[in-house]
Amino acid sequence: MSFGRQVYEFLLSSSQAYAKWDLEVSTSILKNRKKLLILLALAVPILAGCLAEAYEFHEMLGGKSAYAPAFYTTTVFLASIAVGLAAGLITWCIGAGDGFIITPALMAVGTPYKGAT
Repeated sequence: MSFGRQVYEFLLSSSQAYAKWDLEVSTSILKNRKKLLILLALAVPILAGCLAEAYEFHEMLGGKSAYAPAFYTTTVFLASIAVGLAAGLITWCIGAGDGFIITPALMAVGTPYKGAT
């Protein structure tokens, strides 16, 4: 068997083992009421923080005190889509993203700093 085929077989078996493990863990959490309650208890502060932040900054999204412009040019819109696709590909390949790739790229195509983050 060639080296490439061995690598392929190894990666295939490892991904199948991971999928099996992931399914077992997820099923055990969903079937066990105590684990599910712990998971929900850990999620409540996160959701509360998200809602608090969303309420605090809701004025930025519209109205007279909006930070970002209500209209973007077609060029900025299409460039933002291209940046998103390229950043998604890079994130998928090497695991880098958000502030490392997306924010500088959006700023380079003309999105204001606050709108890029």
